[in-house]
Amino acid sequence: MIDREHADIRDKAEEIIGIYNSIAIPNKDVVGKPQKEVLPKLSDDEVLSLARKGANEDGFKKLWDGDISGYPSQSEADLALVGKLARLTRGNAEQVDRLFRQSGLMRLKWDEKHHADGRTYGEGTVQTAIASCTYFYSPPLVTSEEIMKALEDGEQGDASMFITLHRNQLCFDHAAQLWYLWGKHYWTEDITNVALASVMNVVNIYEKERDRLKKQQYGNDANPQMK
Repeated sequence: MIDREHADIRDKAEEIIGIYNSIAIPNKDVVGKPQKEVLPKLSDDEVLSLARKGANEDGFKKLWDGDISGYPSQSEADLALVGKLARLTRGNAEQVDRLFRQSGLMRLKWDEKHHADGRTYGEGTVQTAIASCTYFYSPPLVTSEEIMKALEDGEQGDASMFITLHRNQLCFDHAAQLWYLWGKHYWTEDITNVALASVMNVVNIYEKERDRLKKQQYGNDANPQMK
């Protein structure tokens, strides 16, 4: 049973990023060079399939079909749908935009300029949603044994788990003290704090393993209050 104090990890995202920064291997040549991705990008169909199978699939379906009931305005409904897509696409702005255009919420306003810097309403909404994400979808990539080893290793294990999950999706430039995201052909500066939000993927893996072990030990009668 997982009994280490990872309940507080949500409040220590900055510390985990700091640990990763301290142990990551500096590589001044990494920016601009393609790398094989550990996390394959999901296709549009895969993203939609995950969204429709999620815990809040009814809420997604309503938004996808253009139903804004339950939201004070369409703009807030737009942001809610974009947020769901942002998490599943792991902050891929191009894919979020492409998918939103297929939804029932798409309207002319999406392509209208609404910001002093020239950004459209759609661009601003996507950037806001990505920056607001507290976690991104991550498929199972590690075994139960690897998770337990990370837990046993404390903060070093947390950092190693983060590296395992995001080694070729994110990189840190020690000289510039900046995070970069891998796009289709090159690295771009992480201006929306995807690296920080991705810490939640480590948290989610720990929580899922905890729940799996509780169910394995107690079955469907496991006490949900147990930690």
